Amino acid sequence: MWCFDSCRTFAEPGDNGTENLTAVSRKNAWIAVINEMVNARRSTSLVSMGIIKFNYKGNCEDVMAGVADIYGQSIQYVKALFDLLTMDIVYHGALEGDCDLTDDDREYIFYSAKPKRVKRCKDLDKDKKKSYLASWAAACRKNGNLLKNGRLKKVMQVLNLSETDANELLQLYWDEVLLGEESLSTSINQEYYFTTKRFTIGAQAEDVPIYVCDVCGKTSMINCKGMCTTLKCAGHLKPVSRAELFDNNHYAKLYRSSLMQPLHIKEHTAQLGREEQQKYQEMFVNKEINALSCSTTFEMGVDVGDLETVYLRNMPPSPANYVQRAGRAGRGRNAAAFSLTYSKLSSHDFTHYKNLESMITRKIGVPIFTVRNEKVILRHIFAVVSSDFFAKQVDVYNANNADILLNGDGWERFCSYLKSKPKHLKEILKASIPEVMHSVMGINDYSWIEKLIGDEGVLKVAVDEFRSTVNYYQEEVERLLAEGLTQEAAAVEKKLWSYRRSKNDNRGGNELIEFLVRNNILPKYGFPVDTVELYQNTNTATDKKLQMVRDL
Repeated sequence: MWCFDSCRTFAEPGDNGTENLTAVSRKNAWIAVINEMVNARRSTSLVSMGIIKFNYKGNCEDVMAGVADIYGQSIQYVKALFDLLTMDIVYHGALEGDCDLTDDDREYIFYSAKPKRVKRCKDLDKDKKKSYLASWAAACRKNGNLLKNGRLKKVMQVLNLSETDANELLQLYWDEVLLGEESLSTSINQEYYFTTKRFTIGAQAEDVPIYVCDVCGKTSMINCKGMCTTLKCAGHLKPVSRAELFDNNHYAKLYRSSLMQPLHIKEHTAQLGREEQQKYQEMFVNKEINALSCSTTFEMGVDVGDLETVYLRNMPPSPANYVQRAGRAGRGRNAAAFSLTYSKLSSHDFTHYKNLESMITRKIGVPIFTVRNEKVILRHIFAVVSSDFFAKQVDVYNANNADILLNGDGWERFCSYLKSKPKHLKEILKASIPEVMHSVMGINDYSWIEKLIGDEGVLKVAVDEFRSTVNYYQEEVERLLAEGLTQEAAAVEKKLWSYRRSKNDNRGGNELIEFLVRNNILPKYGFPVDTVELYQNTNTATDKKLQMVRDL
């Protein structure tokens, strides 16, 4: 922990060196220890490289000597056997350290948020669905046969015992040792786990031998009759020097090099608040953050400086998407581009993986827009009609102020204009809309008018809603005044002025085009502007970091 603390290993990007990181360093030190224990079998672990070794305190010399005497074996081999067996519990993940682990911590270490546990002997009926639970001794089938596990096979192999005798020894070891002085800890239903307090960590010196299997190449500091620690491997262990081991191990060299520096990664998604997005982008450009994990919304319009490397977590759906995403790298004058794509186990990724060149060489199609989309054509009709009316009735347009349309007689004049069925409007629409859509859209008989100003017309609904809200405020003001509630009436009247925004309200104006766009009369040509935000029950600092906004 002191190393993490003194080096400020877990400081956040932009750290100024003043924040106390002791608690963070302590927790991450425990996570590192637990992670090394659970993953000690990996070729990249500190144990596999002979740097450290974990020893279970319960396998003391007196206990091991007693077992060795009964079975006519050397103490060295018996201890090696039970060291391997107890570490099986650790490898399963039935381990807890002196820290509180979050679900994310457990996912990182154990690949599961649910704590792992071990039982003396699993009940094949009651425990069938408990994937988190391991059985120390072999479980018994209904026909009386044992369901062999790795520990049973290892005991049979090393001590040359029958299934029954080997299983009895495992059960005896559980009762006398694992539940003895350096006992497992129990949670519920006789489900157990180790705490890290039951182990010691030794830093191995050159005089402590390390071995490598002559078949699979697996390394180990536990030599049990020269057998490979991998159960299904028939190889034998041979001594190897640490110098030789390090010379041939890429990760050992990397651990000891100056390249081992903290790697800061932040998630950059549309859910981040604007301030947090901007902060991460600036820190990324300034190399205070090493990597950004982004969604596809990061493809356009974001300046991230001389980006060199892009990792894609799955195959893009088309060459256009691939060029857009991979092409973010190497845009700077002095930047070299590198893009790496991971293919998932999906039919889409498999298809492209078999034809990789098609993602790079396939022709990118021209963007297609169908002119037979009725919704788009209807918006076009409304836009043409509105433009024509406002060009002739300039006072209703009112310099993009909706006052006359909504509060004056502009709406009524607009309806009268359309009901007169201007002949030139039909000609304009026929000339700008494909002939096959004339009948569908009601160009010839003017039936499209109903969709704009009819009883359910989009503009009529919008105007009626606006005016009914104004009427509600006016009636509420009159009611409150009649009841003598002057202050309350004044407050409502201010809301009326802010909503209505007529010439005499002194609150500015309702923008006419914005009103028509918001109510689906005019088309939109940009990103969503009509949105709703989910307000969270969080503090101010957290609220600025996360923003949940969705298009209406």
